[in-house]
Amino acid sequence: MKSIPILFYHGEAPWDYESINDKFTALDEELKMYLPRFDYLFHNHQATQDEEIKQAPNPKLTAALIAMKHFHEQDYLLQQMQFLLVSLLIHTPRIKANLCLPKLRSISCSSSTASAP
Repeated sequence: MKSIPILFYHGEAPWDYESINDKFTALDEELKMYLPRFDYLFHNHQATQDEEIKQAPNPKLTAALIAMKHFHEQDYLLQQMQFLLVSLLIHTPRIKANLCLPKLRSISCSSSTASAP
């Protein structure tokens, strides 16, 4: 089985691609032979604009990516809470049918499936 290593970065500080060897420059020469020798796919999620993320075809993926990108920004996440919840709730059939929050009713539930929790 073949594997492709992927680094998906969503941290607070900017981060640029570096090879594995670049991370171990202070390592003794006799130990460098034990470093893995492979490249990896790098995606700096912090550099992706929110509008681009919101174009993802899967609303659950969109909500997860926005939440990961802004993990360190509590105020932003609170402002986006309705978007995140709606993205998750309206695309989960069981939840959509059984959990219709009054504020989200017009967005996430049709009048025929609405029921109070």
